[in-house]
Amino acid sequence: HVLKLSGCKFSFYLPPFRCCHSLRFLGLDHCEDQGREEGGKQGRPIMEAFENLWVLDISHTDWKFDLSQDLTEQKASNIREVHIKKGRIWCRHLAWRRLQNLRKLRVIEPTSSWETGKEDEFTNMEKLELLGLSGNSTIQVLPSLSSTTSLRTLVLDGCVGLDHVGP
Repeated sequence: HVLKLSGCKFSFYLPPFRCCHSLRFLGLDHCEDQGREEGGKQGRPIMEAFENLWVLDISHTDWKFDLSQDLTEQKASNIREVHIKKGRIWCRHLAWRRLQNLRKLRVIEPTSSWETGKEDEFTNMEKLELLGLSGNSTIQVLPSLSSTTSLRTLVLDGCVGLDHVGP
């Protein structure tokens, strides 16, 4: 149920754990993309790895794919926690709102700028209990958290560029 990979190089498009249907915790630390293997499996094979996942822990790894197009509500329904430290997993942060059962979201010192002010990133995230944005020095506006009715903890230490909270 638990897989932690550190210092590995593999195809992010066809990861070696894509057939691990009972995977609950996926941790990637200092992993690199080997690139897409041409002539391989068609479609979106990476989604198979997320079907039963509860916790996604990314550290020092940049894994870019467009969650908003690739991940259906059903395949994301089990993800409860996402922890990212000095890395990223999706092309856009707006992908969080696709994870409606997300309870804990920590994005610490991300490698891509936090895009704010365009859309409410936390819409329909009623189950979110913890939001940690430590070290997000580029975030200027914290979107409205009014729909996150279960939010108990908000961590903003190191958000030196934060000028405005909410609408």
